[in-house]
Amino acid sequence: MTALIIFEKPKQARTVCKVFGQGVQDKKTHLVIPHNEIIGTNAIAVWAIGHLVQLSQPDAYDKKYKEWKLEHLPIIPERFTYQVIKDKEAQFNIVKKWVHDPSIRTIIHAGDPGREGSLLVDELLILYSNKKPVKRLWSTSLAPAAVTKAFGNMKDNSHYIGHVRSGMARSYSDWIIGLNLTRLMSISIMDSLEEEHKRTFKNSLFPVGRVQSALLSIIYQRQLEIEQFQSIPFWDVSIEYEVDGELLKAKWYRKSKTKKDEHFYIKEQAQVMADYFRGKPVTIEAVKREKKLVRPPRFYNLDAIQMKANRLYGFAPSEVLNILQQLYLKSLISYPRSSPKVVTKEEEKSFPLILQQLRQLNEYKDHLPAPRTDISDDKRYVDDAVVDDHYALILTEEKPNLAELTANERKLYHLIAESMILAHYPDAVYEEMEVIASIEKRFLFVTKGRRLIEPGWKLLSQEEDEENNDAVTLPSVKEKQTGTTSKSLLIEGKTHPPALFTLGSLIGVMENAASHVPKKEKERLKSDQLSLGTVATRATVIENLVDRNLITTIKNKVYVTPKGNILMRALGTNAFVCSPLATGQMEKTLYDIGEGKADIKDLMKSVKEDTAQLIERITKERETWDFSGELEDEVKNKQIGSCPLCQKDVIDKGKFYGCSGYSSNGCDFTLPKTYLTKTITVKQVQNILDKGQTTLLKGFKRPNSELKPVDGYLQYDKEKKKLRLMKQHNLK
Repeated sequence: MTALIIFEKPKQARTVCKVFGQGVQDKKTHLVIPHNEIIGTNAIAVWAIGHLVQLSQPDAYDKKYKEWKLEHLPIIPERFTYQVIKDKEAQFNIVKKWVHDPSIRTIIHAGDPGREGSLLVDELLILYSNKKPVKRLWSTSLAPAAVTKAFGNMKDNSHYIGHVRSGMARSYSDWIIGLNLTRLMSISIMDSLEEEHKRTFKNSLFPVGRVQSALLSIIYQRQLEIEQFQSIPFWDVSIEYEVDGELLKAKWYRKSKTKKDEHFYIKEQAQVMADYFRGKPVTIEAVKREKKLVRPPRFYNLDAIQMKANRLYGFAPSEVLNILQQLYLKSLISYPRSSPKVVTKEEEKSFPLILQQLRQLNEYKDHLPAPRTDISDDKRYVDDAVVDDHYALILTEEKPNLAELTANERKLYHLIAESMILAHYPDAVYEEMEVIASIEKRFLFVTKGRRLIEPGWKLLSQEEDEENNDAVTLPSVKEKQTGTTSKSLLIEGKTHPPALFTLGSLIGVMENAASHVPKKEKERLKSDQLSLGTVATRATVIENLVDRNLITTIKNKVYVTPKGNILMRALGTNAFVCSPLATGQMEKTLYDIGEGKADIKDLMKSVKEDTAQLIERITKERETWDFSGELEDEVKNKQIGSCPLCQKDVIDKGKFYGCSGYSSNGCDFTLPKTYLTKTITVKQVQNILDKGQTTLLKGFKRPNSELKPVDGYLQYDKEKKKLRLMKQHNLK
């Protein structure tokens, strides 16, 4: 009997099949595996290259759909069909040949452990009309020991049918929403533009998607909130007073449930109070002291490490996922597309060996062995009840050679290694103190302080602890002690708008979108947990928004482009695809379909109805649209040339010229708009990108310099990643 193992990717196949020993023969299109004890037979290993098939395009159902017309919408197939992705036909046929080969008696499904990995291989087997028995290999690690164990624990593929049903429901609903509404908005917006503006968006789509439009709506509404925000000045009153040689600084406050009452908003009122407090007797009314334990950081899931790496290193979420995928394929970390932040008791049994391996590395030898040797009963890190098909991001038992990793791979490997080491260290212990004082028993003042008394895990890590970063020396005072104010000061401040999102914070928004549900929809929110997409898809959603020119980034801050503004104004934030609540509920329904708690037919009925209603509304409203104001800024996002570092588009990002690939691949190519007091034009940037340097430019000089201006050629230095001026003889 011969088994056929179908993998998702060729590198994954070759990594896994190392467990079968030296006898494996690589035939380029497949691997030949000799009879072995691991699976009890000989085998052939083949692979896909990601998805080999996709849902058919509309013209496969009716030729008339090849032409985009509003009267065709909505397009709803009676029964979905598949078609082979054009440039993957050869691979599709290779896998098909082996599935139908009479020597193959059983099939092992070795797609990635998750919804899409299950669907990817199962949809092939369905199209091949496979009748042979199928076993499912489910391994969250590519380390040899984990793979061997997974082969020994294979279940019948039907055990995972929920993943496939959920994946199909996702692809069907996304097809109906994305295809119909993208055609609707692209046709309608282009029809509403003047001829001169149509050229701006020639061959451009206005894409709509179940998750991406909801996220775009959140970014759009945040930007509107910032633009419409009016800052208000305020004043606080602070006093200084001395009690038995102890000097205390305290802030006036009043007992209130609203933050608005914490400040004075009329300066004259604040000044009157400050003057009144000066020289007055002060009595300490209460002194509170308590110890606070700060636990070590939790293990990472994909969302958490994407946010952390963006904050520390500026990595785009998709870049983080790509780096983690490489570490996974090198058998160094567990499956990266994970949601839990805990592991099972079974996985925890490998920790002593993993930490022992780390101790042999110079980077970690001073921190090991750790004070705690067993965390199996600590549910912050080990909890079988919380783990789903995956567990937290952890290291494998594979001993790494850090010198063979790229610099970025080492950074992420270190984050994961550090989280495992810190979990074995004790809590940090702070002493916190709050002193409440009064003047005339009517006016209250508060002094807060804290100090670290047992560093615990903080000996090893600079992990920020936002609650504990305002250390103040704690005074030794008691209740009923008295003193006199020596100073009374006004401290001026102002209200600030909400912050712009970063690429990393967008992951957090998608992980828990409940706080971005409009107030009028809050009453429909049954849970604080509301997610957009999954850990496996969020980076791609953000990348797509950037690649489709709906958002852009400037120094990691996210802005909606004019094109994105037009799409959001046309759709309206009340559209179901723009609602975090509707999108989050659909994601919950997809999960329930996978668990057998919801019916795919009910979901499809709802999707069809909502799509049809939106088409009807937009068709009526489109005649009233006017986007002339948005189009004035569209020049900012026109392609200027190709990036010399990654070949993606270079665009005008407003304050500078930059690579559009920043969010998808982390490329940090930028050019300033002024250099040595001289403005750099689009034409000059194009010359740098196309020809390597500008034409001769005149009049470069340093600001406030008395030296004579010089002439020269601007070039881009790839090694130093900055402009340089050639022939700048008079510059020092």
